[in-house]
Amino acid sequence: MDGQYKLSPSETMAAYKDFTLYTTAEPCPKCATAIRWAGIKECVYGTSIITLIEQGWGQADISSSEIFGRSSGLSTRTELLGGVLANETDAYFAWQFTPERAYFKGCEREGSAGHCLPLQDEKHGEL
Repeated sequence: MDGQYKLSPSETMAAYKDFTLYTTAEPCPKCATAIRWAGIKECVYGTSIITLIEQGWGQADISSSEIFGRSSGLSTRTELLGGVLANETDAYFAWQFTPERAYFKGCEREGSAGHCLPLQDEKHGEL
């Protein structure tokens, strides 16, 4: 195979019923809606939308659980599990807007926001 999946649209939709999506932060309302409509079995995330807002990230203040709860007439159910490894993911998001936070390797602060640079290996260059 050439590395690409060879699934028809109906086979893809059927596969989503067994799919677990892992993400560092809670899906925004648009992404949560897409997850529900796709029929993905589970969505697991770390940092909540509320925590992102508290840390300075612009967000629509509507939780994924509200989106999931208000989805009706869909043939599948999507389980939502939040706060998984939040102690690690919260710190990743916090450093970008909190000057006293330590930097992560490969990241730097520029003005009031931060960004991460490609990690460099002295011998081989960019990782």
